Amino acid sequence: MDMDLHRPRLSKQLGFINKGVTTIYEDDLNYQDCLISVAERVSFLGSGNIPLNSAEILTSDAVRKAIYEAAKRFDIIIIDSPPARLSPDTKLIISEFKNVLFVVRANKTRDKEIDEAFAKLKLINPTILGTVLNMKRISHKDRIKYEYN
Repeated sequence: MDMDLHRPRLSKQLGFINKGVTTIYEDDLNYQDCLISVAERVSFLGSGNIPLNSAEILTSDAVRKAIYEAAKRFDIIIIDSPPARLSPDTKLIISEFKNVLFVVRANKTRDKEIDEAFAKLKLINPTILGTVLNMKRISHKDRIKYEYN
């Protein structure tokens, strides 16, 4: 689910910006009407159009209902949210879920920013499943070291 309603990068990359979280709210659609199959056993719910008031949408009964219905249907739901330390929307999203997988961009996110984000997460008290280091460039030398013999 692309719930970054300010910068819906996943929706744009996949070319699915017309239907999604915001249209569930605005047009009273069922979440299944907005799902797109992207691979075998993998579905995607885009962000929809960029709204003026994302907090209103994220806390709406329609979006909460969609999340709970999706949780019944799917084994795993991955939510792409705005950066934890920059957006109050992230707090709203995390409060609906028990588990968080924290993603950090290599060579971009500073240690201080990570510490601030974790401090904000602790206030919500989710279970942090782990951290993913994203966009890490691996040198040719490191790739050679990793090869199997």
